[in-house]
Amino acid sequence: MFLLKTLIRLADLVVDAEYHCEYLNRQLSDYKISEETCPDISVCVRQEDILLEREREQGSTFSTAYYESLAFYRKFASDAAAFDCILFHGSALSVDGEGFLFGAPSGTGKSTHARLYREFFGNRVQMVNDDKPLIRKMHDTFNVYGTPWDGKHHLSNNIAVPIKGICFLKQGATNFIRKLSVHEALSAAFNQTYRPESVDAMRNVLALTQSLVSNIPVFELSCTISYDAVRLSYETMKGVYL
Repeated sequence: MFLLKTLIRLADLVVDAEYHCEYLNRQLSDYKISEETCPDISVCVRQEDILLEREREQGSTFSTAYYESLAFYRKFASDAAAFDCILFHGSALSVDGEGFLFGAPSGTGKSTHARLYREFFGNRVQMVNDDKPLIRKMHDTFNVYGTPWDGKHHLSNNIAVPIKGICFLKQGATNFIRKLSVHEALSAAFNQTYRPESVDAMRNVLALTQSLVSNIPVFELSCTISYDAVRLSYETMKGVYL
């Protein structure tokens, strides 16, 4: 199979990317860079990586291109942990240039809550990524970054914003928010990260997640599907009231 090569930038990391399928080539198009620069990470997806993804997804009938994309991001996330960068499963958006992250088990409503934000705040909101953003600590600042892996609605932008707050969602009959302790926040956030197989990479992910929840306020929101829930989560994370 013909090998494609390109340089991309993810979370301000330059990646020497090698892969085979046109699907991934299109997926990475907004993240390609033209300047000659030394890569921080090299990611090469081989046939055995694709076969391994098939084995992990037993019973699924996804295409080879999908498995290659999954293998690429998995290999990148494992290597990126050494650069204080983690993959976070959640929905990330920017309001007035500040980042807000929402995490929840699949189907709980994080994408719905993000949609309500877009409706409520209008052009003040820009989606960062609706499924698999990256979080990276740089110079004592935690930024959230867009990626090409953006869920079924394909909502993402190649941008980075500093994180203002993190909110874990659960469905409720009323709207209620509380701040999590560092211990509670670490458990909730770590469950939403990609956990590499490498022991050293896993240590890096755990250490960075610990630092994240020790420096960024983390909340749990029991909520209805409403603008009132949006207002409550935003005002609490922002610390100002509309």
